Amino acid sequence: EGGSFSSWRGGLTLSAGSDKSGVSAAFTANGTDNQRHPDGWDQRTQLIRVDQRLFAGVSVGATFRGQQNHFNDPGDLRTTNTTPEGTTIFDNSLATLWIDATPTSAWRSRLIVGGQEQFTQVIGRFDGSDQSKFNITNSRRVLDWQNTVTISPAILMIAGANREWSTAVVNEDSKNERLLAFYAEGRFNPLAQVTFTAGVRSDDYTTFDKAVTWRVTGAWRVTSDTKLRASYGTGFMPPGLAARFGSVFQNPNPEIRPERSRGWDAGVDHGLFHDQGSISVSYFRNSLHDLIMFEGADFPALGREVNLDKARTSGIEVGGRLAVGPVEARLAWTHLSARSLSETDPALERLIRRPRETLSADLGVAVTSQGTLGAGVAVVSNRQDTDFNSFPSARVNPGDYAVARLYGAYELSAHLTVKVRVENLTNVRYEPVYGFPATGRSLTAGVVLRF
Repeated sequence: EGGSFSSWRGGLTLSAGSDKSGVSAAFTANGTDNQRHPDGWDQRTQLIRVDQRLFAGVSVGATFRGQQNHFNDPGDLRTTNTTPEGTTIFDNSLATLWIDATPTSAWRSRLIVGGQEQFTQVIGRFDGSDQSKFNITNSRRVLDWQNTVTISPAILMIAGANREWSTAVVNEDSKNERLLAFYAEGRFNPLAQVTFTAGVRSDDYTTFDKAVTWRVTGAWRVTSDTKLRASYGTGFMPPGLAARFGSVFQNPNPEIRPERSRGWDAGVDHGLFHDQGSISVSYFRNSLHDLIMFEGADFPALGREVNLDKARTSGIEVGGRLAVGPVEARLAWTHLSARSLSETDPALERLIRRPRETLSADLGVAVTSQGTLGAGVAVVSNRQDTDFNSFPSARVNPGDYAVARLYGAYELSAHLTVKVRVENLTNVRYEPVYGFPATGRSLTAGVVLRF
């Protein structure tokens, strides 16, 4: 592919195999200059996988995944002395080995050994200041054992253990972390139309308190076209490396705590016109404790990520699909309420970057047996953000936006397909994050070759 803003992308996938062995590989590369200077970005990825069946019921395999990123950040559009510009270099490698065995027809067991090496370097400066450099290297070793047992036609159980060893090196400071986790999940079908699941996981970190999370779900197919569903569960999310160890653009917070949540949802799915369409409606509600947010600071100090005491999110999601002949339409709409329960200032009660309304719609047409055309729109409205260029930082309304797109594909032969798309069709100027504008209208064309 190639198109506007010097954007390009290429990829190659290959696979071969027999009934006993297989190998596959994929390589991609892409980049863009974007619309602001210097805002270049490029990425490379590699994937290789090998599978081998040793004998009946036992197989082994290995994978390697690599990713390299390099991008320049021109900083906030409203540049002041508090706005950084920087370059980030990211290199990530992940390798796994596994053995998969089926001791009996009802028991399947898989043992995975993995290793990951991740390196990030950030080089930046504040306007008028000296250049700063920040390096972080994260090494992980993982051992995971998972078992799937079919107890009866109505009961399926999954259980396993996970052990991780991690070391983070920040510049020259090394920190170690260990994780021991156990998990189990069961699926129960008392009737053909009814399904229940229940799962629990225990995570014991050496740097955090032990966390036990769980989730239960239920689904009932009332008729062939209608299904009722619901779930309730808890969540646990440790803070990222930058939050704990800092970066060029933020201070470390070694006291930051994991984010925890508890929530439920309920919904209904209904098929329309003999499976030509469907509609789905869901309600969700989540309570979050120790929510991780960014806390600004007066210049020249850097901000940091901190725990917001309590927050609550709730909302409604509606999705639909309808296909009539060569035409297919899709629609998704979300209404979201996200607010802090500990903020005393009503003006700061809403959580930033969580729009109240989002909508996406697509309309596709099969013009011929070889060609398709489509159009779509994404709408975001009623949102808040923070302007970190004022001291103290201030809440702002970055505005609503609606972005349209066109796309099409034509199959010239069984081996060659041509694709074209236009993003931001009406050249709307908007900022997904306050101070960081999205690109304008762009045209991209590409080919897919199969051989």
